[in-house]
Amino acid sequence: MWFTNNHRYNMQGLSATFLTVALLMGLLLLSTGCGGAGASQANNGGNGGGSVLFSAPATTPVQVWVGAEPTDRILTFRLSVTSIKLKNSTAAADLLPGASDLEFTRVEDAFVPVALPDVAPDTYDQLEMVVSGARVTYLDANGAVRTKDVASPDLTSLLTLNPAATVGEIPTMLTIDVDVNQTVQLDPVNNLVTLNPPVLSARQSDIASSPGPAPSGIHAGPKKQAMLASNTGQVERLVGQVVWAASDQLSLQVGQSGSILVLHIDSNTMFDNATPDTVNGMLVEVEGRALTDGTLYASAVGALFPDTGVEVEGTLAGNNPSGLLNLVAEDGIGASMTSALVGATLSIAVDGSTGYGIHLGNEDMGGLPVLFDESHIAAGQRIEIDSDFALQPDYAGNPAQAQPYMVELLRQTLQGTVQNYQAGDSGTAEFDLVLTPSSYLGIINAGTGTVHVYQRYTTQATAGIQNGMNLSVRGFLFCTDPTDNVPPGTTLHFAMVASSINSSN
Repeated sequence: MWFTNNHRYNMQGLSATFLTVALLMGLLLLSTGCGGAGASQANNGGNGGGSVLFSAPATTPVQVWVGAEPTDRILTFRLSVTSIKLKNSTAAADLLPGASDLEFTRVEDAFVPVALPDVAPDTYDQLEMVVSGARVTYLDANGAVRTKDVASPDLTSLLTLNPAATVGEIPTMLTIDVDVNQTVQLDPVNNLVTLNPPVLSARQSDIASSPGPAPSGIHAGPKKQAMLASNTGQVERLVGQVVWAASDQLSLQVGQSGSILVLHIDSNTMFDNATPDTVNGMLVEVEGRALTDGTLYASAVGALFPDTGVEVEGTLAGNNPSGLLNLVAEDGIGASMTSALVGATLSIAVDGSTGYGIHLGNEDMGGLPVLFDESHIAAGQRIEIDSDFALQPDYAGNPAQAQPYMVELLRQTLQGTVQNYQAGDSGTAEFDLVLTPSSYLGIINAGTGTVHVYQRYTTQATAGIQNGMNLSVRGFLFCTDPTDNVPPGTTLHFAMVASSINSSN
């Protein structure tokens, strides 16, 4: 109701108001007698028992996983992704809830989930990725670590999907693979970095059924076909902070990406150093799998420390002048860890109290001559450090310093050519991987040109491996020489226990 300045009613406005109300009431009365597909009814409790119909179009869960093709000289590649969409001539479906910073060297020859959107059923023949820039950390022509930020607002990649992605009633998985070597042009001599529209490949798959119970209340849909061994929906490792937890699920803020993933838990979920009642707010490491209903299930949740600590993962790049380890950070979570430190070099202060471990999955390492400890840690290895304390200022000149209570060996990927292949029993084999000339491992460790590879019965491997083949090998990299007080210029020898072996011909 409006009033004039002399406080008399404005009858014209009042009449218009009554007419508007009458029309709305008529529409409401009409709608209570109608029904139809795609509509849901909401009770108007306490006001005469009326009801209002709201349109609720059906959607289907689509899991979005990302991975990367292997690189050589690049140590970290963080892409600032504005959006990812499935599109056709009349519709578009957002696959990311918002802008995300995604780091891709961690997922070379692997995939990790980044979003779990609900998508309107349709056939989509295009995948669009829009990026606003990247941070690239690499080794220059002299072997020095360099970090470059490249800004390219609204750089768009549009991939035609063949076959098209079909979203129906059954939840599916969409894997997006980024070719980092083609997405970024690197000139290590003049230290020039150019960002191209992301070079993508993508594949839609049914979610492979996996053994074990589903969480209470979760009903898996039918599976049509098995997925490729390289992407079976296994969550190898997610590290983040629990921002909300209940008896049957938890929400995990993953690293510095900004992604928040909901993972279901149940009585079969194994908790280490935490319980469902105490895990809220803690920094955790999660292993799990995708379920065929489109959800994620956490089979194991390990608390690293309270939120006063920090976890950082990355690649070792030698020692700084103070004698501390240099770690090129790929990602991290916890006190004082920020997105600005992704791609930066941090100082790591280990001492006699530091523990060492391996983030093992199903790999068989029985009887192999490999060690990871204070005497067998070297530049080029990919590690995780866990600390009870926040990152501290670094007087050696790096942006920050960490004092870990634990250093853990992580999987990484190397490329090269097969030499001296020898097949063993029960699917095992050994061979030398002759590294590419621009391999970061060979550049950091002068004289290191090969890595001895152990293929185990647990290794997911390309069939018909033979000498001369170009391969990418993902697994755990060990330095087989003692590294205590190694004289400068010493050639170090390495071995890798392979988790997967893929042809790169």
